[in-house]
Amino acid sequence: MLWKEMVLIYLGWGLNWVVMKLAAGCFPPAFYVSVRFGLGGAVLLLFGMLNHYPQPERKCWPWIVAAGILQVTLCNLAVQISIKTLDAGMVSVLNYSMPLWVSLLAYFFLGESLSFRKIGGILLSFAGLAILMGVSASGDLSALLLGLLSGVLWAGANIIYKLKMTGQNMLTVTGWQMSSGAVPLFLYYLLTPQEPVIWNFTAVWTLLFGIFIPSAYIQYLWNIVLRHAEAGKASTALLAVPAVSVAGGIIFLGEIPTLQTLIGMIMIMAGIVIVETE
Repeated sequence: MLWKEMVLIYLGWGLNWVVMKLAAGCFPPAFYVSVRFGLGGAVLLLFGMLNHYPQPERKCWPWIVAAGILQVTLCNLAVQISIKTLDAGMVSVLNYSMPLWVSLLAYFFLGESLSFRKIGGILLSFAGLAILMGVSASGDLSALLLGLLSGVLWAGANIIYKLKMTGQNMLTVTGWQMSSGAVPLFLYYLLTPQEPVIWNFTAVWTLLFGIFIPSAYIQYLWNIVLRHAEAGKASTALLAVPAVSVAGGIIFLGEIPTLQTLIGMIMIMAGIVIVETE
C-alpha cells in the first residue's frame, strides 16, 4: 500500500465532507458537482499536456466515459443532494460503504474470493445500515438511500478501473473521466430549473477547494493506489476517511451523532474491516 498517498487521501477527502456541507448552502448540486469536476479534470489534463503524458488508448475511451458517468455524474450528484439534509459524517459513512459493494462486484467480475467471513462482515454492515434507516425513517430516508447508492456507483467505477485501465497513464485517464462525467451534469443544470447560486466568500473558497484538492489531486492519488493494490484491500484502507469526516463534522459543523446513529456507523465500518482483512 502507498501509505504516503493514503494519508493525503485521508485528509483531502475526509475534510472535503465538511466543505461539501458548506457548499450545499450556496450551490445547486448539479452546478457544484459539474464545475468542481469539470475544472478539476481540466487542471489534470493541462498538467498532462505540459508534461507530454500519453493519452488513453482508443479501446479505453468507452470505459472512461462509463466510469465518469458512474463516479462523477451519478455518485457525486447523489452525495451532494443527500448532504443537504443529512450530516456530513453520516453521508460519508454511507458513501464509504463502497468497499462492501467492491467485494461483491469483485467476486463476480475480478474472481476475488467471497468467504463465509466476508459474508458475515457484509451482513453486519447491512445491519448497521438498517439502524441508520430506522434513524432516518422520519423524513430523511430518501436522502439516506441516495447516500447509499453513491457507494454502489463508486464501486462500479472502481471495478471498471481494475478491469480496463491497466497500463494507462492515470493522470490523463482521471482528467478525462472527470471531464466526461461533468459535461452531462452541466447540461442538466443549464436545461432544467435550478436553485440560484448564492455567491459569497464561502461559495468561492469551497468551490476552489473542491476543484483543486479532492477533485483533481486526491482523485488522481486514489486512482494510482487503486491500480497498484488489490481492489478490496485498497478500498478498506479508505475507512479512515469517514472517521476524519465525522471528526470534522463535530469540530467544524457542530454535528453530534446520536447514540443510535453512532452505533449504526460503527457497525458498518466494523463489517467492512471484517470483509477486507481476512
